[in-house]
Amino acid sequence: MTGWQGSGYNGPNPGGGAGRSSDEEETAIHQTTPPAAPGWPPQTPPPLSQPPAGQPQTPAWGQPAAPQTGGWGQPPSAPGTAPMGWPGAPGAPAGGYGAQPFVTPPKKNKVPLIIAAIVVVLVVLGGGIYYVYDSFGSGDSSGSSSASEVVKGYLEALSNGNADMALSFSNDQPASKEFLSSDVLKKQIAEWPISDIRILNEDKTMESIGRADVHVAAKFGDKNSDATIHVKKDGGKWQLAHAAVKLDLSSLSSSENAARKTMTVFGKEISEESAIYVFPGFLDLGSTSPYVSVTNSKPLLLDAVEGYSASAYLQPKFALNDSGTKTITKLLDAAYGSCSSSRSLVPPGPCPVKISDRDLVDGTVTWSPPDMSAVKIGDLDEYRMEVRISGEVHYDVSGQGRNGGTKRGTLTSYVTGTTADVSGEQVKIKFN
Repeated sequence: MTGWQGSGYNGPNPGGGAGRSSDEEETAIHQTTPPAAPGWPPQTPPPLSQPPAGQPQTPAWGQPAAPQTGGWGQPPSAPGTAPMGWPGAPGAPAGGYGAQPFVTPPKKNKVPLIIAAIVVVLVVLGGGIYYVYDSFGSGDSSGSSSASEVVKGYLEALSNGNADMALSFSNDQPASKEFLSSDVLKKQIAEWPISDIRILNEDKTMESIGRADVHVAAKFGDKNSDATIHVKKDGGKWQLAHAAVKLDLSSLSSSENAARKTMTVFGKEISEESAIYVFPGFLDLGSTSPYVSVTNSKPLLLDAVEGYSASAYLQPKFALNDSGTKTITKLLDAAYGSCSSSRSLVPPGPCPVKISDRDLVDGTVTWSPPDMSAVKIGDLDEYRMEVRISGEVHYDVSGQGRNGGTKRGTLTSYVTGTTADVSGEQVKIKFN
């Protein structure tokens, strides 16, 4: 069969094109151009049966093959190239391109997808672990989910004497923790137990910018206290602005007040300190002098930690204590009482009294015990660490007169300008 190119259709071959008989293939090999019929126009071959969908159609005899779009993943065939599935088909110009090979589409790299899936799983697991850790607590304040819980947890930590826990409710740690130990805190609550902790209100107006105000009340010993404490969000968690109170001592160290230079806090001298940090509550203020007591004129309660600064000035008040009063009284009794053991007009020290009546014979005088009921011990002079003493001391006195006989009378000694120095370990009485 030499008159028709590619006559007969055998269906798709394993390579994806239409099959043909061996005779046709041989003819296509030995005949490159068809013979023309003289005087007649070229004949149009009858239509071939349509190949299955997706297969290229057979071109007419002597006509160049039309460019065809290749299958999935295959570029279009070049002009003059046999369509896909028709290898070696006649009709292509001599020296034309052969059939295009079938190109297998590249497989997608699944490694990035696997890595992304692993990352998502780790993030989800990490979030779950963090949630569990945050919800059940990590041993500090991180489990607090609201501003009110932070304030209440802080006061409960103070009431339990747990200094480290109390400090964990704020990220702003103090410069010194000398007076912020659990030992010191337990001394505070032993004097003023913290009880009746109540959250009165929580203002969430500024919560969108990480701020909240919590109105809280509590008792420190027998003292009721309430304040509105500012709370802020730090790192997604509610925190107190400060967990300790900064006491400014700069005015004490620069003062000429002698009493302030002797002051102690929980038994430790602070004369060289510019500031100390303490928890709100009882403060054990004292003096290096055993005869002086120190109190803070304004106690440090909840209002000391309500602001964003949490600083305060120590306002100490010094006074002669009971020990000082008793010691001075004893020294005065001894001094004035020593006169009674003398028979002289001018008894030796420490007697501060003398008789100026020249009508009495010296050495014959009898002194009664002194009446000290009118003597008054004054307030402490903080700048001098002295106590002023005033009043009157009375004696019944008798003695031999120069003109004979016995003279009797009452001697009154006025106490003026007398002071007691209480700056040291021993009280020193200074008589005028």
